[in-house]
Amino acid sequence: MKKPLGFLALMVVTIFVGGCTLNPAAKDDINYSSSLNEESAEVDADAQVEGTVNANTNNANTNIEANANVAGTLSANAKVLNVMAADSEAKYSLNEVLSGVPTLVVGTSKQLSGQITVDTSVKPAIVSIGEIRLDATSFKTDKAMRDNNVIKLILKSDEPENKFIVFQSAKVSGVPETLTPDQSFPVEITGNLTISGVMKPTTFKGTMTWKSDGTLTGTASTDLTYANFGLVIPNLPFLANVDEVVKLEVNLSAK
Repeated sequence: MKKPLGFLALMVVTIFVGGCTLNPAAKDDINYSSSLNEESAEVDADAQVEGTVNANTNNANTNIEANANVAGTLSANAKVLNVMAADSEAKYSLNEVLSGVPTLVVGTSKQLSGQITVDTSVKPAIVSIGEIRLDATSFKTDKAMRDNNVIKLILKSDEPENKFIVFQSAKVSGVPETLTPDQSFPVEITGNLTISGVMKPTTFKGTMTWKSDGTLTGTASTDLTYANFGLVIPNLPFLANVDEVVKLEVNLSAK
């Protein structure tokens, strides 16, 4: 019999039922386009097609979501930054009691990708986050068996359709009128988070910094409940009091 856990964590994570992976008998050894009407020769149809092609080309070139421009209009000076995996990290954390011992489980991953668009030439300045993807097979804790069980039993991220945790941002609130280099500012990022095929509206809160070298860094977190994403954990005799709410934290660096 399985019981649903309350949900998450960092992209990620949400993800992460650290405790369900441990073997009580080996506790110390356990290593987680619109189609064209070909029959129509009307001029307006051709114009429609041209507009669609131009829109698709623009999206492909910038890789910015349709709702990227929430605060205003992007100018020709907008810059598209790529998330640098080596300098970024997603982290989830939760508490559990394992074989009678209170345990804090922390899982981390550096397998993050995506793009962020920054326009400092308009007021207010614009920071637009594109689709951020996290490889849900890449989380690591201090126990390899736990990590394997999280992949196979909880997230089922070994299945191609569940491999990535995806966050699609809709709005970044808190961006100041002018981005001052090396000065951080508080932000609230709202959008949709998809874990194991289930999408839910999610809000991350944190800070961002526009660096003098043209790098944008940021850290943001959210609290997630397992049950909201349909995730469950086996009812194991050696595992108890697993947190229903998991913290997911994401640290991004994009340039």
